[in-house]
Amino acid sequence: MIAPLSYAMMTQWMQDGTAASVRRSLRGEAASVLGERMVMPSYDAFHVWMPMAAEQARAVLTETRTRGVLVTEPAPFRTETEPGASGMRLCLGPASLPDLTEALHRVRAACVATAAKVSRDAIPMA
Repeated sequence: MIAPLSYAMMTQWMQDGTAASVRRSLRGEAASVLGERMVMPSYDAFHVWMPMAAEQARAVLTETRTRGVLVTEPAPFRTETEPGASGMRLCLGPASLPDLTEALHRVRAACVATAAKVSRDAIPMA
C-alpha cells in the first residue's frame, strides 16, 4: 500500500501540474543528451525508449555497467517477435537532475562505444 502522505503529495502534484512539469523537465534533459537515440512514449511516463538491435542492447547494457550506470535488461520490455529488434528502457525518475544528466551522458558514451564497427577481418583483401 502506498503511504498516505506520499499518495496525498502525488495527488496534489497531479492536480496542480507539478508532476507534468517534472516529467517535461526530465524528458527534455533526456532529449538534450540522447537526441535521436531515444523515443518518448506517447503516454505520461517517467521513462524513454532507446530502440536498437538486440546485440547492441546487450553490449550497451554491459558498457553502461562498467560506467557505473545500472540499466535493466531489455527482455522484459520487448514486444516484437522479430529476433533482432530490441532496445533499452531508461527510467528518468529516481535520480536528482545533476545525477540524471551525468547518467545520460554515460549512456550516450556507452552507445557510441558499442556502435557497430567494421572489422578488418570482414574487409576483403585484394
